[in-house]
Amino acid sequence: YHSKIHLMGLVTEESSAHSCPNHWEAMLRFLAKEEVSNVYLHLFTDGRDSSQHAALKIVEKFKKKISFPHRTGRLTGYLKAEVASVIGRFYAMDRKKNWENIRKTYELLVFGHGFRAKDIKEAIISGYNRHETDEYISGTVIVKNEKPVALIGENDVVIFINLRSDRARELTKAFVQTDFVLKNQGAFEREKIQSLFFIALTDFGPDLNHTRCAYPSRDIKNSLPVWLNGIKQYYIAETEKYAHVTFFFNGGYDHPVAGEKREMIPSPDVSHYDKVPEMSAFKITRRLLEVMRLKSPEFILLNFCNPDMLGHTGNLEATRKGVEIVDECLGKVVEEAREKNYVIIVTADHGNAEDKIDPLTHEIKPFHTSNLVPFIIVSDKKYQLIKGGIIGNVAPTIIDLMGIEKPKEMIDSLIVHPVK
Repeated sequence: YHSKIHLMGLVTEESSAHSCPNHWEAMLRFLAKEEVSNVYLHLFTDGRDSSQHAALKIVEKFKKKISFPHRTGRLTGYLKAEVASVIGRFYAMDRKKNWENIRKTYELLVFGHGFRAKDIKEAIISGYNRHETDEYISGTVIVKNEKPVALIGENDVVIFINLRSDRARELTKAFVQTDFVLKNQGAFEREKIQSLFFIALTDFGPDLNHTRCAYPSRDIKNSLPVWLNGIKQYYIAETEKYAHVTFFFNGGYDHPVAGEKREMIPSPDVSHYDKVPEMSAFKITRRLLEVMRLKSPEFILLNFCNPDMLGHTGNLEATRKGVEIVDECLGKVVEEAREKNYVIIVTADHGNAEDKIDPLTHEIKPFHTSNLVPFIIVSDKKYQLIKGGIIGNVAPTIIDLMGIEKPKEMIDSLIVHPVK
């Protein structure tokens, strides 16, 4: 078939939760070992888990890793993986059902629609000249002799190198999903590529069964929602973090696993959240207060994403405003919860908003931090907590507060017993 192999995904620093440079290198070494040719790279620039103008430096390091000794028969040469396209993650890794972004990415990869450049360096510099940061680099196809280096087509292989599913699922659907338009409201018309062999590095979900998974996820037994089966559970977030309170929280299942109720409030339809620092926090708060007053669920999981999403913009003033809004909304939620005798936990899984400017270079830092995060219990009782907890302690602490025995799969609660 003269099939081409396409590797696509985020090119970034080692600290990213979505992609790792070492995985790119390992995959290319594997292909070299297997004596594969016709390998092409479709790179998504970062600007969120890295500095906003770090792409040139990141790509320069990356390029040193994409040529390996390659033996074919008695000839020893090099596996030369060529960069075929580049586009910012804002488009390629959309997760809020902005199908126009996915359309632009798909048509870049399949038809070569977009800007043109002779190499990746020119593509990035041209983006900077258009006042684009790495996250927003417009789709650019790399050309040789006035023709695209490579486009994804019939009988080709695609390997999606990203780790996490939440920012990979939409683009994957465009390539593999039957009845794509019918299953995704607002999606674009496209003719499905025939005989495409699509490989995901990790499990992107059961509804994408036309993908092959290189490293299937293990079954997570007795997650918190499962263990609370029989208890009225309610999960709410806006679009940007809906997967975090559902799919990531229940062990990787796209559907409810214990009858839990879920609600997604749409995120604002804007390209830059610093234009609307309130995002959907007020709407979430109004809806949650309504649910608490009318339905009184026994367990509620709520996510306010403003500090993180605004932190990623690098706009310090907008981030500060977003934090103030969350503080206001959280105050209303806590007040109502206290009146209804809920115990409240306030926590996070990473930092971002608290550290936005590099003190040495004065550059904006749009990425996550490794700073410790708070874990606060609001209750009539006083609790002594173990210091140095991890995210895995949160679920058993919730179970402990509810007076339920924890499953053997969970680690310890953060609460020191006996409670005084």
